[in-house]
Amino acid sequence: IPWQLERAYLYTLRVRAVSIGETLDVLPDATFGFREVWTEGRDILINGVRSRFRLGWQAGLNQNSLSLFRLIGLNVFEFQPNGTAFYCNWATDWPWLDEKLLDRLDREGCGALLLTPSISNLRSSQLDEPAVRAAHERDLRHWIRRYRNRACVLAWLPAMKPAAPSGQMRVPSS
Repeated sequence: IPWQLERAYLYTLRVRAVSIGETLDVLPDATFGFREVWTEGRDILINGVRSRFRLGWQAGLNQNSLSLFRLIGLNVFEFQPNGTAFYCNWATDWPWLDEKLLDRLDREGCGALLLTPSISNLRSSQLDEPAVRAAHERDLRHWIRRYRNRACVLAWLPAMKPAAPSGQMRVPSS
């Protein structure tokens, strides 16, 4: 059974290593849901079902406020990808996301548009300096690996406003 917006269905994986009747190791339970997201024209489909995002911003979103946001009809929350947002400065802080809140979004069938380590502050150094690019790609791989198996994660946001007029777009020379 797949996970859907507003109709969460989660599985629990339990792993235990046993040899000759003796338990050698037990891993913490892992909860997950099956979901695949794609677009067809203007429609967003989750597991083949046309989905309507009623979008909210994560400001004020926590364990206590989620019920209120659900009551007013919100079902997907955008997490702020601005590298110097009011809650952190990514030059000095590493803002891990609230795992308990993400667990609840998984259980309640709410979607999340999650931030990634921002490219906003890197600007052209992302294209021009190989060391900066390599460090950012390493951080990005780590970040996505940490959160990718959550059912609620529907998309990744690389920057505050990733679209730019075509005259201002730059592509790497290599």
